[in-house]
Amino acid sequence: MIGDVESVQEALKSLLDLKQKEATVIEAQTTRQQSDSVMVFTVVTIIFILTSDKTKLPASFLASLFALNVDEFPHENGRYEAARQARRTRGKGKKHLHV
Repeated sequence: MIGDVESVQEALKSLLDLKQKEATVIEAQTTRQQSDSVMVFTVVTIIFILTSDKTKLPASFLASLFALNVDEFPHENGRYEAARQARRTRGKGKKHLHV
């Protein structure tokens, strides 16, 4: 009977160890995905900062565009067209610049 208890105890320790290792692997994968996202954001930010051409969109404009509630914009068949909104936004900006 004691041998059975010790066997079950070892099996539980082994199972717990495997579960902890699995959690560590999942956390490492999630961390890698987040790191990749931060790297892409960093590269895009550097490109916008280093670009001296005034025809390029500034990073603040993109941040503002992505912050908009796109559910309120007109769209057809559940499809949102970002190009249409970008044209409208740039058009309004030009009017304010000429005033």
